[in-house]
Amino acid sequence: KKLRNRFRAWCRHYIEFELSVIWWFRRDLIGRGIAVPFRHLISRYPYRDISLITWAGYGIGIYVLGAKFAFAAAFNLFIVLLFRILIAAKRPIQFDARIIQLADRGPRSYAFPSAETHMAVFIAGSLAYRYNDFAFFLYPLAIFYCCMVAFTRIIAGSRFPHQVLLSLLSGFFSLRYT
Repeated sequence: KKLRNRFRAWCRHYIEFELSVIWWFRRDLIGRGIAVPFRHLISRYPYRDISLITWAGYGIGIYVLGAKFAFAAAFNLFIVLLFRILIAAKRPIQFDARIIQLADRGPRSYAFPSAETHMAVFIAGSLAYRYNDFAFFLYPLAIFYCCMVAFTRIIAGSRFPHQVLLSLLSGFFSLRYT
C-alpha cells in the first residue's frame, strides 16, 4: 500500500510537471515565441493541419512503394487505434480544464499513442528509406517533419510530452518491424 501511494504521488508530480511544460508554451514569453509559428500548423480541422502532409505522403507512398506499403500503413494505423482504445490514456485537458485544445475535436477521445506522430514517423521514414540515394537530404527532412508533427501535438495541448515521445518510439519500432 505504501509503494502504491508513493507511485501515485510520483505520477501526480510528473503530470503536474508536464502540464507546466504545456503552460510554459502558452504563458512564458520565450515559450510563446517558440509556439507561435507552430500554431499556424495546428487546426481543429483535419484538412488544415500539418498532419495532412502525412496523408499526402501516404498517397505518394502507395504510388511509389505499392500495395505492400499501403497494407503496412493501414496495419500500423489499425494497431495504433487499437492500442489507443486498450490504453485509454487521458488528454491534458482532462487534468487541467483551463487548457484549450487547439487541435483534435474530441476532448474525450484518447491521447496515446498519437496516431499523427506515429504515422508521420512510419510514412516519412518509409519514403526516406526507399530513396536511400538521397539519404543526406531525405533523412534529416523526415526527422525534421516528424519532430514538427510531434511538437505541434504538445503545443496544441492535445498530448502530454511523454505521450508524444512514446509515439515517436512506436513509429520507429514500426519502421523496423513492419
